Amino acid sequence: WAHTPTECLIVMPHYCVAFGCRNKQGQCSYGFHRFPRDEFRRRRWEAAVRREGWLATEYSRICGAHFVTGKPSNDPTHVDYVPSLFAFTPSLQKKSLQKRAQKHKDVSEMKRRRLEAQNRSPHCDEVSPEFIRVCDSQDAITSDDVVAQLRSTDQEITHLSPEAELSLLREKLANEQQKRIEAESQVTQLQKELDDTKQRLQRAESQVDVLQKKVHDLERLKRPDLTQNSLKDNPKMVQFYTGLPSFATLMIVFNLALNTLPSVRTHGNRKLSNFTEFLLTLIKLRLDLRNKDLSYRFGVSESFVSLTVHKWLNILYTSLRFLIHWPSREEVRATLPECFRPKFLNAVVIIDCTEVFIERASNLLARSQTWSTYKSHNTIKYLIGVTPQGSISFVSKAWGGRVSDKVLTQECDILNKLLPGDLVLADRGFNIFELVTEFQAQAKLPAFTKGKAQLPVKEIKESRELAHVRIHVERLIGMVKQKYSILEGVMPISFIKHDSECDVSVADKVMVICCALVNICESIVPKD
Repeated sequence: WAHTPTECLIVMPHYCVAFGCRNKQGQCSYGFHRFPRDEFRRRRWEAAVRREGWLATEYSRICGAHFVTGKPSNDPTHVDYVPSLFAFTPSLQKKSLQKRAQKHKDVSEMKRRRLEAQNRSPHCDEVSPEFIRVCDSQDAITSDDVVAQLRSTDQEITHLSPEAELSLLREKLANEQQKRIEAESQVTQLQKELDDTKQRLQRAESQVDVLQKKVHDLERLKRPDLTQNSLKDNPKMVQFYTGLPSFATLMIVFNLALNTLPSVRTHGNRKLSNFTEFLLTLIKLRLDLRNKDLSYRFGVSESFVSLTVHKWLNILYTSLRFLIHWPSREEVRATLPECFRPKFLNAVVIIDCTEVFIERASNLLARSQTWSTYKSHNTIKYLIGVTPQGSISFVSKAWGGRVSDKVLTQECDILNKLLPGDLVLADRGFNIFELVTEFQAQAKLPAFTKGKAQLPVKEIKESRELAHVRIHVERLIGMVKQKYSILEGVMPISFIKHDSECDVSVADKVMVICCALVNICESIVPKD
């Protein structure tokens, strides 16, 4: 191939190999430099470039923009011995590199002037040792100060004799040593002040600890303990934590429970007294607190709370279930409220159903049986019977929330308690006329509008009168749930399992205990 001499002289321009650098040889003011031939130094340059898997060749070039002084240095102590300025270099690091380069330059300048002074003076042997001690002493002055002094006194030194020059340097050395002594005294004074400050800080921290302990003790004293003595003179606290009207009522319930309390050997290291365990259980029913919360309040473990609650639920169920009493017909009529006498003289019970939320069961059949379409949740359902006087006289066992009111009424034992001529008041959902008739009793329900354009005036009046007295069962059920929040929460699925000893689930025990405690309170039905 034929090439002209001009074509043979064409050289391809070099680009900088540094990451993020766009400098091109001939189009910038920086020089371009080859990578070192020394193996170790070339590897350091390649590592500084930070290009993964890249190795330099003989054609690789790096521009002066990546050196602090604009070009590499062959001095291993110089900052430009390896390129250090790149796009990824932090600004603070760049400033530090510039200071190092300037310091290296100043030291080099100092050494150069020292050599020049030695060469100019014929008595350099007398001056050099002193001068060297002044320059190299780190306690006297820094290299920057020496350079500044040499620059400022350069003209004076060149016109002085060696003796005058030595005298001048000794005087300056004495001044710097005096300054060093003063600085050391200041440092000593500051160190003493720092030690005093540390001691004051330690005393302050100890005082803070003492004050915090006092505040903790005051808060503990301010917060009343949940004990028998703290509840004795505080009826509001009794109502809040137990739902009972007074401390006297609370002690009556406690004494009833003590009569059925199993005889257990009392250990000397017993954590809680009988009354405190009894109170813990009532608080669990009343406020539906978590076991961990109760463990913090009473200073016991979470497992101890669980065992205590289950133990006292059994005790309270055994001792209080007699309070849910089905009265005789004579007892009901003798104390029948005035609002029942005109139209419902034979009424013995008002029935209604209530549901309690439970956790979703893992078993699909159980999950289906407990699903309540009305509540859109898994529930258990109870049938509650209330006397005209406003006391709960019947509580059924728990059934799945899917069961109808009629089936629940038929399967529970309430129909067997009816006598001929008794009157049962219920809501529209209880289609129990045939069931009650089998026991020669009567059922009174609000009138239905199904298949009728409008109810007759007589039926409307009777429905209003029935609703006026039947509302008491709804109010009483609402009172039970309002007093004992455990019935408004979500019961764990373990509460539904029946106890092997008495065939009663924990949920049934809870419902019976709550209803019995409400029966102790004042009735919501007015007597007159």
